[in-house]
Amino acid sequence: MNIIVSHVYSKENKGDAALLSVLLSDIRQAFGDPHITILTLDKAEKNEVFEGIPVKNGFMYYARDRYQNLLLRPIYGIFVVTSTLLWACIYRYTKKSIPLPRHLQDIASLYQDADLIIPVGGGYIRSKRGFKPTVTLFFIIHPLLLSYILGRPTINYTQSIGPFGNKFQEWMAKFAVRRLTGIIVREDISLQLLRKWGIAKNVFSSVDSGFSFTSNSTNDLRRELGISQQQTMVGVTVRDWLKPTEQTKYERAIAKLCDYIIKKHDFAIVFIPQVTVENHGDDDRKSGQRVYDLMEYKNGARVISGRYDHQAIKAIYGKLDYLVGTRFHSVIFALTSYVPSIAIEYEHKTRGIMTDLGLEKWVVDIHKINAAQLVDLFDQLVIVRDDYVNHLKKVLPPYIERAQEPIYFVKKIYEQNIA
Repeated sequence: MNIIVSHVYSKENKGDAALLSVLLSDIRQAFGDPHITILTLDKAEKNEVFEGIPVKNGFMYYARDRYQNLLLRPIYGIFVVTSTLLWACIYRYTKKSIPLPRHLQDIASLYQDADLIIPVGGGYIRSKRGFKPTVTLFFIIHPLLLSYILGRPTINYTQSIGPFGNKFQEWMAKFAVRRLTGIIVREDISLQLLRKWGIAKNVFSSVDSGFSFTSNSTNDLRRELGISQQQTMVGVTVRDWLKPTEQTKYERAIAKLCDYIIKKHDFAIVFIPQVTVENHGDDDRKSGQRVYDLMEYKNGARVISGRYDHQAIKAIYGKLDYLVGTRFHSVIFALTSYVPSIAIEYEHKTRGIMTDLGLEKWVVDIHKINAAQLVDLFDQLVIVRDDYVNHLKKVLPPYIERAQEPIYFVKKIYEQNIA
């Protein structure tokens, strides 16, 4: 059996790496020992593997990143999309292949031979306003259209859908999602959107598979950072997400919160880099450093500047006493270690999942963020810490159990499809 796991971003996004790790384990559990190929949106290194599985460039890498020249880049992107979709159409109806460049033919052959395609879980079927985000969304849905044309079963894993910047983007996404063999959503907001679109067949509601990710790392963050076992430790994750003026406002609010926590509570602050994808400018160490630079009480804070894999990062969250997290998988990693958390919402997946857990009170909209609000919420968190932990101990076990269900939805849909 040949299985493609597509739409993988980068192992330097520790949340995405955890989702991929869980998915690979799930596939082996449900399908035995299939031949798996990982197709990444990022650049795959020569002979790269992830947990023993070969990693290769997907179509989007070539469409978006093969050429950096401002003229060649869009022209080649259009060529990648149109030539491969044309190839798929001709192959489906004639069983003959038109010539493609070798690097595109290699990917096309993987789709041609695939028995099942599972786009990895996450939140990439969404977009923002603007021409560039619209093009990126089209590159995202292109492989979904190609697999549909080829008639290959394609089942999106634990996914969030939306938001979108305009009606055209929403129409594109709807057009592609309608043609999936199945889709598993990870929160109710996405489920309601699919219902609004009239998509109900082979739609399953589950939870983010990151909830079932466990770490075997023995990383000792306190010892590395020189923080005593007795001092309370607060993790903070920040990211680049907003336009410059809004981004500065957000970073200042976080800096003021961190100063308050140090001054009022004498807690240690640790900025944790959940994502370190340097080549796409998606590196939390930079935003963490900017917040640190804005702080007054710097002696009480640490900025982690090194790189850690998803196993070590998960272990780091387990050593915290509290988390203020923008990266939502940092919140998931903390919650599953029973660490009380405040989640800063930048997409609806955050509020959707926190609401599912009965934790909607602890969500702050990144667009409306202010220091006074954060300070008040953090003080409340300290007061109700024991109640928060007890709530997690009650709601998390059945929620985590649900995170083990999606692969059986995939197997069920696949077997129905080939029957």
